[in-house]
Amino acid sequence: MKEVKELISLIKDSGNFNTFAYKTDAFEIEINVGNGSIPAVVAAPQAQPIDRIATIPAPAVSPAPTVEANKPSNAGLVLAPNQRFVTSPMVGTFFRRPNPSLPPFVEVGDEVQADTALCIVEVMKLLNTIEAGCVGRVVSILVDDGASIESGQPLMILELK
Repeated sequence: MKEVKELISLIKDSGNFNTFAYKTDAFEIEINVGNGSIPAVVAAPQAQPIDRIATIPAPAVSPAPTVEANKPSNAGLVLAPNQRFVTSPMVGTFFRRPNPSLPPFVEVGDEVQADTALCIVEVMKLLNTIEAGCVGRVVSILVDDGASIESGQPLMILELK
């Protein structure tokens, strides 16, 4: 229970989540932040091991990526007027694919819609799908698969349509 309380405290303080869902062999928890609901904890013993994607539900509301215009990034990149950074809303691990046996969500040159999944940021075994947030084309992927990333770090460059 101590771990659950620590998890709740971290999520509440982060301000990055509206809904948080976490599942292990010992328990399952869903937390709605900012709407006055009470966290629900349900014992859920499972016989199968946790797979990185298959048994951990995605949050009902993905954190919105930050899309910044014409600003220099941490790496010193300057964007053209029709380009935008997609930045990480949190500290975590960057993954280009939904699981190791599947192809990446997007490649350079791919056309994307606002709701197109670009990548996953994993934080404490919680998988957060980052969407494009705009219509465009992937110009550059700035982070290696499996790399540790910081909040606000540019992940990709999109050219707006």
